[in-house]
Amino acid sequence: MAELHVSKKSISKLFSEMQNKKFIIPDFQRPYKWDVEKCETLWNDIENFTVTDAKSGSDYFLGTIVSYINDDKNQEIIDGQQRITSFFLLLRAFYKKLEVMPQDDQVVGLKTQVAPCLWDTDRFSGKVVDFTKIHIESLVATEEDNDTFHQILATGESIDSATDNYSVNYQFFKKKCDEYAAANPMQWKELCVTILTQCII
Repeated sequence: MAELHVSKKSISKLFSEMQNKKFIIPDFQRPYKWDVEKCETLWNDIENFTVTDAKSGSDYFLGTIVSYINDDKNQEIIDGQQRITSFFLLLRAFYKKLEVMPQDDQVVGLKTQVAPCLWDTDRFSGKVVDFTKIHIESLVATEEDNDTFHQILATGESIDSATDNYSVNYQFFKKKCDEYAAANPMQWKELCVTILTQCII
């Protein structure tokens, strides 16, 4: 009988543990169904948390992820794949924003924290060597949807006219990042750190 382990991890810890491994969405799962409304609720909740309870050191509980380690040492997601997938899109939107900001120490530091959540990184420099080495793979998505999802994560770009949930939700997160950074330039970096360190699964 398999051992059951229960733990609480920050987004940063959970995602960055996947170096040279992947989250696997098995073929018995439903496809990615989150729409902009769900993504907006997630964004608004985290944004509100950042300027309230996060300041006192509290954590924001995102829900439960149920997974098991398969024979390839990858984590197969039994429950929670909608949230996991959405956070990959959200973190990619943050990284995209960081790429075009002035590369001061804080921005470089944030990129160094976000990068291992999404991709394999060099064990010495911490830099991304290959942006196609992403930490998630869906066995339930169509080949076309998988290509779209992986292209977004690898390049930070999506087709404006695309109507699939990966593209639409990524565009939403990217727009929110741009708008929040413009309206709250000092708070934007704090929002990024809060998501990485105080959002708990």
